[in-house]
Amino acid sequence: MNAPTVQLLDTLTDDLETRFNSLLDATVAGDVTTVRTLVTRERNDLLALQLNNGCDALIVAAQCGNPEIVQHLIDCGADLSARFEAPNGETLTALDIARYKKNGDAVTVLLAACDAQDVRNGESRTIVAVKSPDGTLDVRVRNRHTGEALTDRLSLAAAAEGRQAALRV
Repeated sequence: MNAPTVQLLDTLTDDLETRFNSLLDATVAGDVTTVRTLVTRERNDLLALQLNNGCDALIVAAQCGNPEIVQHLIDCGADLSARFEAPNGETLTALDIARYKKNGDAVTVLLAACDAQDVRNGESRTIVAVKSPDGTLDVRVRNRHTGEALTDRLSLAAAAEGRQAALRV
């Protein structure tokens, strides 16, 4: 990072909105150095901010697909279950938007973080149960927005819970 940028960032620290906009700009640009300067474990106040639609820095990072920025924001305390409202009215998490944008590296980072932190609502899931003619129950879990089959630990646990609920009916 060059000296003028550091100097500029030092003058912005009192203006939360300007710092937040700088964080979003740096995230979109893939500027890991600036993101690391603006957000640290000790200074993570920007992670609580969001746009009017609920979009926060982690959601922007997931949409842009930079796994290093996604990981840094998670390490600094970003909310994995935060949701934003898409123009069509649906609400999506960072993991939902990373899947939708086919940002595989960001998906991998977000899945690992949701698993490690046991965040069950970090992704929008749909459980589909179909009873076959022989009486067995096939339960599948899909991302509600992309239709992609989900096989991570939390989705498999949701499938097992769905199977038990369907058998009680």
